[in-house]
Amino acid sequence: MTKKSLLLCVTALGSIGLLAGCSAAGGESSNGDTKSIVFIQEVTGNDFSSSESCGAEAAAKELGYEYSTTGPSTFDATEQIKYVNSVAAKNPDGVLIGPDDSVALRAPMKQMAEAGIKLVELDTSLDDTSISLSQISSDNTAGGELAAQTLSEELDGTGQVLIIGLRPGITTGDQRISGFTSWMETNSPDIDIVATEYDNNDPAKSASIVSAQLSATPDLAAVFGIDLNNVVGTVTGLKQAGATGHVKVVGFDAGPQQVKLLESGEVDGVVSQSPYAMGYEGVQQLHNAFTGVDVEAKIATPLKVVTKANLGDEETAQFLYKPTC
Repeated sequence: MTKKSLLLCVTALGSIGLLAGCSAAGGESSNGDTKSIVFIQEVTGNDFSSSESCGAEAAAKELGYEYSTTGPSTFDATEQIKYVNSVAAKNPDGVLIGPDDSVALRAPMKQMAEAGIKLVELDTSLDDTSISLSQISSDNTAGGELAAQTLSEELDGTGQVLIIGLRPGITTGDQRISGFTSWMETNSPDIDIVATEYDNNDPAKSASIVSAQLSATPDLAAVFGIDLNNVVGTVTGLKQAGATGHVKVVGFDAGPQQVKLLESGEVDGVVSQSPYAMGYEGVQQLHNAFTGVDVEAKIATPLKVVTKANLGDEETAQFLYKPTC
């Protein structure tokens, strides 16, 4: 299934959760064995990764592949490399992976590819584009721009803003921050980005960063959190400082926690992705590689700004993440 046919399928069915009716089946190797696909998550127990896995599992079931998923419990490249090596030793036919570092995962992923394992990257990616067959993600620079535009409108184009990221060297985060800062510089010069801090995917650290920044910048107007845990930690920090309602919050991703924070008004908006589509399309691209069909090297999945006002819209449903299938 090409990117175009995937999007047509989404349109026709009205929900990304119903994609399983849109591809032909297949999945046996030349000796009659069922081909196997493993998804190595960036971090397990995360609503985004869980939604990716749901999409991949649905596609694998439809196309007749064995499917399993694994990954580290923390967003840590050293830990993820252990899972890469363990999976490689089992020699699956295909691997989906969101590398936890754009450089550190290069060598172990290259070893997998050289061993004949077909690789597709989901969400995050390596700097080296020669190792995987396909890179599937949102346009994260555009997502950062959407977040900046949303926050600028909330602030009427003026105010002091804190950015909280995960850590440098993760492609998605670097691109979101770049898109956000560039858009602000060009379109809202009266918005001052006072700092860019990193929490290493720890909501408690996000809360601490927010608290410290409020002490240093009492007039802080807003926080941009670039992923799920940044948003949760930011709200916690604002509550602890008694600043809820006084500081705007715009973030990324729409897991169940973020949806609750949108409903309560503690978060003003999130730029949400399509992780289910990433997982589904990742298996589809592996299927193409297995069956001699052209593989799309770059696929951008859709984005949407989700707010309290549009949470109940039918169009928004596909952008809300699923912790379980």
